[in-house]
Amino acid sequence: MTKPSIILFPGLPRRYAPDNDGRTVNLHCHTSMKIAIMSDSHEHWDNLRRSITLADGCDVLLFAGDLMAPGAGLAALKTFHGPVHMVF
Repeated sequence: MTKPSIILFPGLPRRYAPDNDGRTVNLHCHTSMKIAIMSDSHEHWDNLRRSITLADGCDVLLFAGDLMAPGAGLAALKTFHGPVHMVF
């Protein structure tokens, strides 16, 4: 049975936390992640590309569907600098 991973929420003051092996780890700073969430592009590729450009400061992109024509949509999503998680 695996132990659960540590989940840190930004802004919560925590100096020390157990790691997955039960050892205490000193947390030197708060962690945070910016997530871009997009959906329903419906073949409006210019709007999708513009949205990806606006999401430049985000760490990960979640695309919730409705690319309609995956070829052109996937090409646009590949321009995001980080990982992309999506459904068609």
